[in-house]
Amino acid sequence: MLQLYYLFDLSIAQPEFASYVCAGDGSNNIEFSPNSAYDTNLNTILSSVSQNMDSFGFYNSSIGQKSDAVSVIAQCRGDVQLQACRDCMTNATRKILEVCPYKKSAIGFYDRCMVRYSNQSIIGIVSTQPRRILYNTANASSTGEFMQDLRNLLESLQSQASRDGKRRYANNSTQAPDF
Repeated sequence: MLQLYYLFDLSIAQPEFASYVCAGDGSNNIEFSPNSAYDTNLNTILSSVSQNMDSFGFYNSSIGQKSDAVSVIAQCRGDVQLQACRDCMTNATRKILEVCPYKKSAIGFYDRCMVRYSNQSIIGIVSTQPRRILYNTANASSTGEFMQDLRNLLESLQSQASRDGKRRYANNSTQAPDF
């Protein structure tokens, strides 16, 4: 019965990502071959993510050597409970392989979590790529007031998050004028 449940669980489609980017390493070598050492390392490391999330909803690790090395970073929103984080990560690590088959680098976002892997070191490296920009097409009639309210909100969030220990999380909202 347990085996039947496991097979059924694997056959259920994962929810769609809010956003994702399949990327290469900047060279012509942006894909890997099925059943290669890179493929094995990627599947091994992604299969361990959800159960190895720390209590703050974060995980990073690397596996493999040279051209077969894979690095992964996974993170949940700061307000997401650990079990919900693990559930989200289970979906994310399956979905990223579905939407970015045989890509050496990818990042996928759900509302609650994100997962990123690469054939280059990404642990402890600040990167703005890959980038996805989302726009709000609504307009504020009093842009000066809106920008001041936004600035005050972001400064408050920055201050709160910096005092939140390892999690570094804060959330809040404000009423903007005529928005």
